[in-house]
Amino acid sequence: MRDADRFAVGLGLAARQFSVNLIGGHEETRSQAGDAESNTFAGASAGAEIQIAPKVAVVGGVAFDLRRYDRADLLFMRKRHDERVDVTAAVKFAILPRLFLQPKATWSRNWSNIALYDHERWTVQAGARFEF
Repeated sequence: MRDADRFAVGLGLAARQFSVNLIGGHEETRSQAGDAESNTFAGASAGAEIQIAPKVAVVGGVAFDLRRYDRADLLFMRKRHDERVDVTAAVKFAILPRLFLQPKATWSRNWSNIALYDHERWTVQAGARFEF
């Protein structure tokens, strides 16, 4: 029921230390039974990386997403409207000239007119990154 085709258009600007992006589009479920999941969306994001020492940089970003669903939710009998914000902060450490360790924390908040989909979440992760 949730298989969907997503059509999106985006515009972005990326520079050495920052990026900004805009996106919009529509996601249409392939099955009529899943049509309550079809939605129109728009979003914006921005991020930056600032070197604070020879082998250390701080990385941050913020994103906003707006979704308007096409049909009423079958369980709650009303159309769903969501807005989401994600805020990310990380520190990037150079281990080798092109290998970096990057611990990261992200806070996400989804506001929805249907309580089941209204939530807040923290995610913490660490990763190794090879840049070329």
